Order: sequence, then C-alpha cells, then structure tokens
Amino acid sequence: MLAGEGNAALNATVEANGGVDLRMRQRQITTVRLPGYGGANNDNTAVQNFLTGPNGNAVTTILASNTVATGGGGYIGGAACPLP
Repeated sequence: MLAGEGNAALNATVEANGGVDLRMRQRQITTVRLPGYGGANNDNTAVQNFLTGPNGNAVTTILASNTVATGGGGYIGGAACPLP
C-alpha cells in the first residue's frame, strides 16, 4: 500500500472494528529511523503527526507505539538512508 514516490500511502480507508490505516511499532530493543523526523524518540503523537504530513492526510488513522522505557532507541530522524 506504499506508493513508490515519497513513501505515501494510497487508497487509505477507515478500517472496521478498530483497525488502522498505518501502524508503526517500535518494539523490544530496536530503533526505527524516520528520515526528517525531529521529535522525541518516545513521542507517539509526534510520530503520528509526522507520518500524516507526507501522506497528504489520506491516511485517516495512524497508531504509533514504542517500548523505549524497556530499551531500544525508539523513533529517530536523520538524513535519508544511503542507497545500496
């Protein structure tokens, strides 16, 4: 469901039974890199707002969660990842 340009989600819809269009989960001792993100590593609301922008508000429901308190880097920004 990702477009090739700008990582924007296409054809997002409100899901039935409490589903979400996009679910970002930072779990265990991992780090999720979001190039351009400038918020705190454990700020789920900031991650949700960051992901809404590039998707032109086409994504109606975004859920972000993290386990920074138990270890891991959480959500970080930075430059775009280098091409292989």
